[in-house]
Amino acid sequence: MIYSNTIRVLFVSRSTLFSSQGGDTIQLTKTAEFLRKLNVEVEIRLAGNDCSIAGFSAIHIFNMIRPADGMKYFRSAKIPIFLSPIYVDYSFFERKFGKNLVFRMLSRDLREYIKTIARSIVNKEQISDFRYLLYGHHRSVQLLCRKAFMLLPNSVSEYHRLSRDYDVSVPYRVIPNAIDPHLFSNKIQPDTEYAGAVICVARIEQRKNQLNLIYALNDAPYKVFIIGKCSPNHQWYLNQCKSAAASNIYFVDHLNHEQLPSIYAAARVHALPSWFETTGLCSLEAAMMGCSIVVTDKGDQIEYFSGHAHFCDPEDIASIRRAVDLAYASPLDQAFQELLRNKYTWQNAASETLEAYKMAL
Repeated sequence: MIYSNTIRVLFVSRSTLFSSQGGDTIQLTKTAEFLRKLNVEVEIRLAGNDCSIAGFSAIHIFNMIRPADGMKYFRSAKIPIFLSPIYVDYSFFERKFGKNLVFRMLSRDLREYIKTIARSIVNKEQISDFRYLLYGHHRSVQLLCRKAFMLLPNSVSEYHRLSRDYDVSVPYRVIPNAIDPHLFSNKIQPDTEYAGAVICVARIEQRKNQLNLIYALNDAPYKVFIIGKCSPNHQWYLNQCKSAAASNIYFVDHLNHEQLPSIYAAARVHALPSWFETTGLCSLEAAMMGCSIVVTDKGDQIEYFSGHAHFCDPEDIASIRRAVDLAYASPLDQAFQELLRNKYTWQNAASETLEAYKMAL
């Protein structure tokens, strides 16, 4: 243990954190940015790199869906380890839409185990700890959780799902997913190209369900923009989306985070009918900029959006269209904007994270 006035924390996450960006990319980088403003020294290290921990006060692991990335730090770590689970569960989706019938019949953890091995072979993503191969996915997740000093989920709902599915009872502190009110502010000049549009900002992949959104909104009386980068190995899905799209549907490749506020400020509705979300950061950001929100109840979104969004069934095209139409006709939700501004900020998230560190240090 290091006793000093300076807290130095090692952030650890998946090797593809920046090459295949997602909500966990924003969560990790923004948490690091705002912790540094609180005089915490943060180093970000991707899986597969060295595991030296000399000089650090704590280790903070993000994303338990790849437990081998964090397991290697348990061998010699004499400092507290924190885990932001970001526990997504696509088991329902994979049982329903998996291309391989045998694969669909496997348990959730066995599917994850096979996918991890496949990524190591096909994408050359190194399995950081050989014990993962020995223990399997379920036991590895249990080990990762039980060895942590504290879990830092994004919601109570996420913690309860994790506790139920992996039989873990570990101290936890909810760290809200958040927005940057300086980046997403009312001083942003709207991008007129997106004025009055329906937008969907997300990686292009089957789990985000852009295809059903397209089916629902084809030939609707407003422009629809599908904004995002195609996930690895999902070019087929992007091609399917483009083939299905009517003339009112437009595709925009991945944009930098700083480009999004002006688009949100101009758009009328942000729709994300995905099969599972722990939060949906893009939905929070869009709401902050005045968009009406359409989401599903798959995952933990009710805890964030109850009373402030229009919910739809991701399987039901008519349900998606109905939710979008209702959202389009809804007035600005200023109460939700105020809630986001006061509670769901990266400054608050960093402060809560620092309080968790102090409990151990």
